[in-house]
Amino acid sequence: MVSSTKNIESGATIYSDDHKSYIGLEGYEHESVNHSCNEYVRGKVHTIDIESFGVLLKRGCYGTFHHFSNEHAIRYVNEIASRINNQN
Repeated sequence: MVSSTKNIESGATIYSDDHKSYIGLEGYEHESVNHSCNEYVRGKVHTIDIESFGVLLKRGCYGTFHHFSNEHAIRYVNEIASRINNQN
């Protein structure tokens, strides 16, 4: 089960892959895609956006930030989120 849900609004819909750690989520609607059966999108259910975010954050660490400090982690995340949110 996911260890912390303090940042998830009660009753929210969670979209994920088929990882077993999502089994048993209570208080949320949960939709998942089964990557192990080559299912990556089913209607509005997918993990493409969050996976892309992770890739951009990793590239930013190598290319722009050069070092990832836990002290400033939220700043790196906010920078990438800002870039994505302000795309044309």
